[in-house]
Amino acid sequence: MSTTTQGGFAASGRIGNGKNEPDHLLVLVHGILASPSDWTYAEAELKRQLGRNFLIYASSCNSHTKTFAGVDGAGKRLAEEVLQVVKKRESLKRISFLAHSLGGLFARYAVAALYSECDSSGTQSNNVTDSSDGNLQTSTPSTQGMIAGLEPVSFITLATPHLGVRGRKQVCSRWCWLSSFIMFWSQTVATLCQRTVKLVVVRLVSHPAQRDYSLQDYLFLRLRVSSCNSHTKTFAGVDGAGKRLAEELPFLLGLPILEKLAPPIAPLVVGRTGKQLFLTDGKPSRPPLLLRMASDCEGGKFLSALGAFRNRTVYANVSYDHMVGWRTSSIRREKELVKPPSQSLDGYKHVVDVEYCPPVSSDGPHFPLEAAKAKAAAKNAPNIKNTVEYHELMEEEMIQGLQKLGWKKVDVSFHSSLWPFFAHNNIHVKNEWFHNAGAGVIAHVADTLKQQESSSSFISSSL
Repeated sequence: MSTTTQGGFAASGRIGNGKNEPDHLLVLVHGILASPSDWTYAEAELKRQLGRNFLIYASSCNSHTKTFAGVDGAGKRLAEEVLQVVKKRESLKRISFLAHSLGGLFARYAVAALYSECDSSGTQSNNVTDSSDGNLQTSTPSTQGMIAGLEPVSFITLATPHLGVRGRKQVCSRWCWLSSFIMFWSQTVATLCQRTVKLVVVRLVSHPAQRDYSLQDYLFLRLRVSSCNSHTKTFAGVDGAGKRLAEELPFLLGLPILEKLAPPIAPLVVGRTGKQLFLTDGKPSRPPLLLRMASDCEGGKFLSALGAFRNRTVYANVSYDHMVGWRTSSIRREKELVKPPSQSLDGYKHVVDVEYCPPVSSDGPHFPLEAAKAKAAAKNAPNIKNTVEYHELMEEEMIQGLQKLGWKKVDVSFHSSLWPFFAHNNIHVKNEWFHNAGAGVIAHVADTLKQQESSSSFISSSL
């Protein structure tokens, strides 16, 4: 069986000399305001489906509000965490990443920090310097190298905003928005009721003289009201439960008025990360971080690090995901978004399409003078025209860079599920009870990993 670890090792020193020790590290990276517990279901399922060769490790270095420190800050922390894991497991030879939402950007930054080109000496150097600088380079990325001294195999993201966010609405009806709004507030009210009942019950249990019902009644009530904050999550306090519920809220509910206000407000809410997601970080004369991450630049060999992986797969929600749209999560242009099939692939419920995109040569990305002017306008005088113009320029340049690599693009549609408007959290089954519609996606991910594992074993045996 595979080994599962969350947030570190209990033992110290280097671990593992036996023949049955795992040699393939799979790093799970959560998204914004989240924690390793988001992967509880996926970990268990991947552990069941993958062989004993996998060490499954859920990153914990960027839990909750640490995700506000910026993609670069979180990416560097993730890189350090991965290095510590590798140092303690001498049996490891290969590495893969599975990341959800914002975690995909953290992982992209981290692999650049961990990337080293293959050379005769076998030495490894840190390839990320000051990410606030860095002229864009348009050379062809290298497809050979190591990540943390290990052979890179699979890089997989689920609903990750690879092109940033700009608040454009997903393919969805007004009824979807209304349903999302109702569901969010119904969950909020339910949670407040739950917390109130628990406080009253705890007080009554502590003072039996004031109790007018039995402990059996209390236990029944406790089981009935605790589903939205299951297991040990109920001990996190009202603030912890509130954070989890906030993550259920579709991004700005698709409301145009909120989308207009998002770019200037985002940094106030989610700090440095918000600026980077809306591509307004840094001086107007400098390219935003996400654009630099679509190239090899002085700040790091971001594209070569991605190119070192044998398999790059993006899973994207085609609808009902107001936090991360189909276009940005699938690295496509608007005109490339065609109506997806309505039927699921055999054996993978809600996975509707798979597209293999070969590398496309390009002289991008660039940050021309007009882009700098558009960025200044988007920052200093934000309005629909300025924001759309700037984002369209940047998205095209990012696509120009990322398309130099081949990608496997998997489209996911929860339109027929019970709660389709939870698509953003369904896709990785954040909670087994609320988001179990994504079980077919996790099964597809497991088979993708197994396919690459089999391919790797065949190559090794042929050498």
